[in-house]
Amino acid sequence: MQWVDRNYSSSFYSSYEGVTKKYWGCIRPNFSDAPADKTPPTLNNLRITSANESSFTISAELDDNVAVKSVWLNVYGPGGNKGYSVSASKGTFNHTIKYIDYGGYGKYSVHAYVSDTSDNQGVQGMNNFYPSANRGNEFYGVILNKAVWKPIEVCEDNYVRLGIEDGTAKHVWRFNREGDGTYKITSAQNGKVLDVHGASIEDGAKLWTYDDVGGDNQRWILLEKNGGYVLHPRNTTRVLDLTNGNTENGTQVQICGSNGTDAQIFAIYTGNEVQLKAPVMTVKAGTSSSPTVFEWNESHIYGEKRFDVKIWKNKLFDGDAHHIEWGTHSSYSIKLPPGHYEAYVDASNELQCLRSNVVAFDVEFDTFHLYVISNVVSDGTKYIVNSDINLLIQPAVYAAALYASDGRMLDIQTVSLSGGETSASAALSKRTDASYIKVFLWDDLESMQPLCDCERLSI
Repeated sequence: MQWVDRNYSSSFYSSYEGVTKKYWGCIRPNFSDAPADKTPPTLNNLRITSANESSFTISAELDDNVAVKSVWLNVYGPGGNKGYSVSASKGTFNHTIKYIDYGGYGKYSVHAYVSDTSDNQGVQGMNNFYPSANRGNEFYGVILNKAVWKPIEVCEDNYVRLGIEDGTAKHVWRFNREGDGTYKITSAQNGKVLDVHGASIEDGAKLWTYDDVGGDNQRWILLEKNGGYVLHPRNTTRVLDLTNGNTENGTQVQICGSNGTDAQIFAIYTGNEVQLKAPVMTVKAGTSSSPTVFEWNESHIYGEKRFDVKIWKNKLFDGDAHHIEWGTHSSYSIKLPPGHYEAYVDASNELQCLRSNVVAFDVEFDTFHLYVISNVVSDGTKYIVNSDINLLIQPAVYAAALYASDGRMLDIQTVSLSGGETSASAALSKRTDASYIKVFLWDDLESMQPLCDCERLSI
């Protein structure tokens, strides 16, 4: 503070040996000495924004209440480390680091210290990472050779080959970014990860899919090149490659030393249309004598392995499903007994299952034809056959017969009907050699003239 000797309205008094002296003036801050800036600058969101085969670029957001002066970088690479200062200002900071200055490609750490004009500092670091292009943390994608725009696919023997794009799960991969910047790449076809066979680092080692064990041969690095990417596993810089540069369907995918050819440059397509979506289902309800047809927008669903149709009689999830058709890829039809139903279809791959809309519908008795619709259940010792009957206006005989696979009749039960019945049941002995059941409706036991088509039930 300063004492200013001027005639201000405030007064200051002091006493010295009984003599009072009077001074006029004021006390004020010392404006000639500005207060020191103690607020540190901030460095946020330190990240890799690009990576290729020779270098990677880091970025961060810098801010300060006055001004940013510089960023000091400590870079630790596989073959050395270095510290140096880079001029900077508020806003986005970008800086490129070359592998050649730190012993080549491998595991890196970067510590960044931002300084302002008062030499206050802020700091952030990234430790033990592999420089890799950042496409996001979790997403579905299709890996295509960029020159011919053909996808790599998982085959029945689990090996990975070049294929023809058809929108099914064998071409779709889920990318999960690991803490060290590498990606785990999982097949939507079988739930296994992209793997170099035998953890080999030799030219020509084949790619396939295998159970995830966290191996270095199962974690992948993406490096930008010629508008696409070269991919290599964590344990080697040999890159994804089409054998002998062949672009024919069925060409084995392998690893090989980087040579800059089209056989090693791939695109990763992650558009909305390659993400698994819930199907939209419609139902054309049948009658007791005609099938009910289930249809959905299959051509607009990408990455599915199968569609599963699930049908409940009465209300959804009210007891067990009346019928489930597993693994169909197109519309599905089934003859259903009269009644009220609710149904949906699942689109599934090994990683995800999405349900369609639920459709409620009614199946009516056919008003023109006598018909029998049956189902069979087992109570442990017997097969119980239950049948719905429509338009029975005369006496008849209801019969259920059990057969072996070679056509031998093993058991038969008959029930006399007076006419007007809408249902009938029969119990048949359970046999280990039984294969199927037939249900008949005859005019009588003497002539056994069929009144409608025979129905066959598998058991």
